[in-house]
Amino acid sequence: LLTWTQSDPSLTHAAGGTPANVLGAAGAVFADVMLNTLGFAAVFVLLAPMFWGIELTLAERSLANRKKTSVFPLALLLLAGGFAALPISASWPFAHSFGGIVGDWAYKLMATLFMITGAERALPLAALAFFLGGFAALGYSIGLEREDLNRLIERSRGLARRRRVAPQVVDLLLGDEADGQHVDEVVGQNRVHRVG
Repeated sequence: LLTWTQSDPSLTHAAGGTPANVLGAAGAVFADVMLNTLGFAAVFVLLAPMFWGIELTLAERSLANRKKTSVFPLALLLLAGGFAALPISASWPFAHSFGGIVGDWAYKLMATLFMITGAERALPLAALAFFLGGFAALGYSIGLEREDLNRLIERSRGLARRRRVAPQVVDLLLGDEADGQHVDEVVGQNRVHRVG
């Protein structure tokens, strides 16, 4: 997918010569089919199986149950719908949106449901719901659990705290009125925040 070019010979583009795709003709056909069907959501096609393979290698058994594996196609569908909601650039080489054929179908289905209920103005929220639902389902299917998310949130909060204190310390060090005692107080408060 990363080395896809429009000029490569594939099922939707007849051309002569050797493909520029790193995986050759098979890679060119695979990338073309994936971009046509799922658009940018195709990037995530191999993500969950890759995580399942790593899990199988490390744990010597796969912990991915049927529920997780059945959520993965739903995640791809939702992500494709989210990408289909994005505005198309003039340089996009396909006749469909960034979500591919599947994303167009999912987004148009959602748009139709919104029109039937009279909520056309909320259609951008549907795109957001597609992305949020898609990434949540993808996270679940690769085994991301609530504890992992909590740990990630705590780390990001810690980084945010450090970034807020760092400019204060620099201002104090470079300012004329900065004295060593006040700098030590600010740095000490940062340590208290990190521990607490």
